[in-house]
Amino acid sequence: MEQKITIKPIKESKYTDKLTVDLASSLENEIRFYFNDRQYFVARDNNDGTFSISCEEEPEIEKIQHNEDFILTIIRKNINDKAFKKFLVLASIITLAIVSLITIILILLAMVIKNALVYLLFVNFIFFSSQIILVMIDEYIGTSHSLRSKHSAEHMMVNFLEKNKRLPRNMKEIRAASRFSANCGSRKKIRYAVEDFTTNILAIIISIIIISFINQVFKDKIIISILFVVIYIAIYCYTWKLINEHKKFKFITKPIEKIFNNIVQCSNTTRKVKDSDIKLAYYAAWCWIQVVYPQFYSKEDDIFEKSEES
Repeated sequence: MEQKITIKPIKESKYTDKLTVDLASSLENEIRFYFNDRQYFVARDNNDGTFSISCEEEPEIEKIQHNEDFILTIIRKNINDKAFKKFLVLASIITLAIVSLITIILILLAMVIKNALVYLLFVNFIFFSSQIILVMIDEYIGTSHSLRSKHSAEHMMVNFLEKNKRLPRNMKEIRAASRFSANCGSRKKIRYAVEDFTTNILAIIISIIIISFINQVFKDKIIISILFVVIYIAIYCYTWKLINEHKKFKFITKPIEKIFNNIVQCSNTTRKVKDSDIKLAYYAAWCWIQVVYPQFYSKEDDIFEKSEES
């Protein structure tokens, strides 16, 4: 016996002439399009060549088992997977190459240019690069091969809907859409790293400028070093508050976030998207658009299935 749910208010957009997908998600055998915080339309693969579509609701407290294990534990669990081994080796080589290259550059700079600003900027870059690589490894481990295809199909459908404000009419239209999404869940991990990186850079540069003026008054290196640390911490805390809480300096953080968000999504999406997963995304979006954006739905667009048969 199917469990009936009470439909709650639909989360409407402030702009009636703009189509926005607030939330969509992909699981191992399904794709969801949400019309409020907890309720969604889901297209599910029945693993027998058929699909089912339904309206469902998440429980009030949904326990998501993700990132609960330490990275070493996860590595042990996946160490026998050939694809994981290749990625782990590649990630290790890239990390070692980056660290080695920057270390060599730092040594050369120490021999040629004695500049504290350069040193601090490079150290910050090393830390930032390490964060991005760890996020990529985490996303790769947490996303199976089949889920990458569904994740890509979900992004492609969302991008098509938001750009064209209608349903796609054939497979070719969806495949032309990007598999990268600016609103992917992985962006939260990237956002923190980017905001921390930007805060550090600004704090270092401003601190160095202030110290350069103070250095004209105080010549004692110990006093200068203490003042630099104090000034750096104060500026870092203030700048972090501006960026993280008040969303300032978006003109700096947004482009960096977009670039590295797309880089990370290379590890949780794929170019080889299955037709069956694109159909899943279409079916979920077909129900969703009729309820959330009926003004953008037209029965004339219901030719996707016919175009696939012909």
